[in-house]
Amino acid sequence: MKIFIKKYKELLVMLAPFCFITANWYSSMRLKEDWSAMIPYKGYEFLFYNRGEAFLLVYLLTVIIQTMALKYPSLCICSIIGHVFCVYCLLIFPVIFIGTFTHDIYRFYGIGAYVAVVCEVLAIILNVVEIIKK
Repeated sequence: MKIFIKKYKELLVMLAPFCFITANWYSSMRLKEDWSAMIPYKGYEFLFYNRGEAFLLVYLLTVIIQTMALKYPSLCICSIIGHVFCVYCLLIFPVIFIGTFTHDIYRFYGIGAYVAVVCEVLAIILNVVEIIKK
């Protein structure tokens, strides 16, 4: 078990946010008296929302590259780029949804989004450490 965790630690960290898939990822606040627009606030709603599908696609591609990096260590750099895009998609989603910049953007994020960002940053750090070791 210890060898399994040591070998697949990046993948396990990447999959950790799925434990929070039913938690709030974003707040469903209404903006500027527009009562028709609601941000999907649970993780599973976000993943299948029309603007959240970009994150799902980037995430799945990053998982594929990360699993390939186990066999081909030279792909760790590509995996880091994928993780950076995942963090970008997670953080930019509220701005894309409302279409404008707001000074208090942090009010849109929930616990699931914060956990996902922390896990992605941790996966980046683990990949960088793996590259340095080799």
